[in-house]
Amino acid sequence: MMSRQQQVLLQKKPRMVLCVCGHSRELDLLPTTSQQVQQDTRALLACSSCPACHRGERQAVAIGRRDAFGLVPLAGSDALQTGLAEEVRIHLLEMLYPALAAEALPALLGVLNLHNDAAFWLEHRAVLWSTNKQQMATVLLDLLQSQAQEGSTGE
Repeated sequence: MMSRQQQVLLQKKPRMVLCVCGHSRELDLLPTTSQQVQQDTRALLACSSCPACHRGERQAVAIGRRDAFGLVPLAGSDALQTGLAEEVRIHLLEMLYPALAAEALPALLGVLNLHNDAAFWLEHRAVLWSTNKQQMATVLLDLLQSQAQEGSTGE
């Protein structure tokens, strides 16, 4: 015998919604969802891009800002990894830039250019994506120290 919740889940009816980007996506709504909520949800999704296009838009903005600030392009195993890493690095720049004096911007850009490996930025994204500037500064300090150690062992 199925529980009431299992019966409701079996009765879910997928509905297709056409996104503003032209792609369609399946929307699973429970039959117990009110008609008003269903209509509002479909209307909201019809005015937004699908997840893949939205991710592409975010990454295009990050790459545009990267180029505007003169940061070096990141290298990664695939376009998705590189795009996400660009977003993380630009987010860090946007969080720290307003608090800097104008003459400190080149130094920050220099630090951000130390690692052009997308994997580095993705490994540290939890801290860098936060709004805690103290944690961000700690990661940047670690970045500088690791770069200094690599430079001293390479000589």
